[in-house]
Amino acid sequence: MKETVEKVIADRSKDGAFVFHDPKLDADLNLNFEQIKIVRGMSGYGWFANTIFHDKEEPKKQYALDFWFKPDGDKLTLMDIRVQKGPKRDGDGWIMVTRLPVAWWWLPVQEHPG
Repeated sequence: MKETVEKVIADRSKDGAFVFHDPKLDADLNLNFEQIKIVRGMSGYGWFANTIFHDKEEPKKQYALDFWFKPDGDKLTLMDIRVQKGPKRDGDGWIMVTRLPVAWWWLPVQEHPG
């Protein structure tokens, strides 16, 4: 999984930065990859890699992006990338704040009562 995520990041990077269009801001973000924080798997849905990036120009301005992959034979197909947490100014620094809608891995919980 790690290699698949890193390949997507490399393929979509330009001038050393991962380029991601943020629909909420309607802007292209130029981000530097830091780490894969956690990978969650869910039967019938696929794999979700939660990754940490920071703004190319401002390293303390961090983003948590979720990469959603579905198995396709012997490979993983990228379905979507979403901002799970975005930066918010906090005094002289930045904090990450969760964005709505809720993360994908909560969707099955909402589908079933009880």
